[in-house]
Amino acid sequence: MDEKAKKVDFYLIAILIVGISVFIAEAYFVSKIIYVGNLDLQLYTNAAENLIAGNGFKLDFINEYFIKFQSITHPEEYGFPGVSIVIAPFIWLFGKSAFTAKLPSMLIGTILFPLLIYFLGKEFFDRKIGFLAGVSMIFYPAVFKLSFEGERDVMFAFFLALGIYFFYMGLKEKKYFYLMGAVLGFSFLIRQVALIIFPIIILAYYLIEKKISREFLIGLILSAAVMSPWLIGNYLVFGNPIFSVNQYVVWIDRYVEHYEQYMFAVYWNGGVRELPSALWVFNQPFGKSFYFMRVLSTFTAELLSFFFLSILSFIGLVLNSAKRLGNRVKLWIVFLIVLAFLLDLPLLPAFAKFPLLYIGYTLKDVAIIVLRALPYIGIVLTALFLFAKESKRNAVFILLWSTFAAFFAFYWLFEKRYFLPVIPFLLIFSWVGARSILEKLLENFPNFQRFKINIDKTLAIILIIFILISLPYTFGKFLDEKGKFPYRDGEQEKQTLYMAQKINSITEKDAVLMACDLGVFNFYTGRKTVEMPSDNLQNTLGIVKIYNVSHINFMGCQTRFVDKGFLKIITGSYPPPSGYEFNLYEIRPREAGERVEIEVITH
Repeated sequence: MDEKAKKVDFYLIAILIVGISVFIAEAYFVSKIIYVGNLDLQLYTNAAENLIAGNGFKLDFINEYFIKFQSITHPEEYGFPGVSIVIAPFIWLFGKSAFTAKLPSMLIGTILFPLLIYFLGKEFFDRKIGFLAGVSMIFYPAVFKLSFEGERDVMFAFFLALGIYFFYMGLKEKKYFYLMGAVLGFSFLIRQVALIIFPIIILAYYLIEKKISREFLIGLILSAAVMSPWLIGNYLVFGNPIFSVNQYVVWIDRYVEHYEQYMFAVYWNGGVRELPSALWVFNQPFGKSFYFMRVLSTFTAELLSFFFLSILSFIGLVLNSAKRLGNRVKLWIVFLIVLAFLLDLPLLPAFAKFPLLYIGYTLKDVAIIVLRALPYIGIVLTALFLFAKESKRNAVFILLWSTFAAFFAFYWLFEKRYFLPVIPFLLIFSWVGARSILEKLLENFPNFQRFKINIDKTLAIILIIFILISLPYTFGKFLDEKGKFPYRDGEQEKQTLYMAQKINSITEKDAVLMACDLGVFNFYTGRKTVEMPSDNLQNTLGIVKIYNVSHINFMGCQTRFVDKGFLKIITGSYPPPSGYEFNLYEIRPREAGERVEIEVITH
């Protein structure tokens, strides 16, 4: 009986109970939300529908004009086939709904991901650390809503972390490298950012083993095999195996003040000619200076987004180091931590409300931006050069952390959700840091010993306090009657759902709608839709003609740079009449010589 008890992993059972309980509670609240949410989830679901219907990875709406498609139904151009593959069985089994579309991410975020973090923590350190990290991931406010918001971040982070777990296990038993390859290849099909993981694991493997094994190479070949159908398809359709429209979006999102003016401009048919790129940004007024300032401010944003996790993880690395650190190194480490508390911690309250940092060009502004970025840059580089080679777990964690930090500072747009693959490792090392601090206090300060502090019980109390503090920012938002989406359907969401019902009742199934909330309308009506352009009258009418637009709605277009002449033609006046966004305009274009006349019927 005792032997059986020893084999029972009570930490695993506990985290399963917590995860399943949270999933049930979360599913209860999310099932009450009718609105599907952001455009990304609408894209994934539409592609999944076409996949089920045997049409391949295609979309039935156009929401960008960087490239020209001959018809509205077109090959998916964002690069997320893996998400649709995961969602498709749920839609096939349970039918299409907002809840069904969110269900896979919810299962991953509340049950599978915490379990994976537990096993990662167990392999890196021990069961206790794995349990603490796994449970805290479930209730961590910064990522709580991601599992039911509909983005691909939870799914991507899970598969990427699973691939890293198999890599780490492969260092013990090489057969795990095959699973590593298959899983990392699939993570690429969810988000192409997964490509940056391959240099990380190759470098980590070489640092650890000083050679490349046959099994590891086969694992990499398996990754290529999983990715190859999509790479070949992309090359045949777009002329670039790793093509994604996001390669244009990222430069607009990071460096342009009026996002919608550029995002929804027509980059063909006589529209804006130069596609957004690094060169395009550098050629803008103050482009190079702005890029440099944005890089530094992004490093600061990364630290502020996960301030205590970053500091505690760094402390965990330092206190668990087997190296004898010199006094200068110790002084440097203390200096970085103190500097972070002095320069960056005071920014946290404002950053939490509005996560954008001011960028200026005066000497004083530049000095402030550099100083704020210095602690985080120093922490990451110190970890990289001092501790990465010390152990397998350090190599994996630090290379992942530093690569993501650099990638999102120098190239891609940084948001908290994009850093999700790193958070499990930050949590693991943060709990190690907390435990190490308690151990050092007991070891070096005899006065603490008289309190008879039990480290395990203290960490458990810290976890409980963390959960209690987090509840108002997680489940508490479901109970807030004034809460906003994604915790409940707000007034704006209800208005959009009403408009979808109106479109369903008025239009035929073959109608083509031009709108700003086009993905939502496609989701609830099945009508083919095209994006409302931010362009001149000629190009806007060109879109109407090319795609045979039959109906127009302006809901959600308040920030869109819609041509004044087009608004006047459709609504009858400029400025448009009050409440025009709640109207559905049926249009019947006809050519009158060189001009295009449009008959408009207002519903």
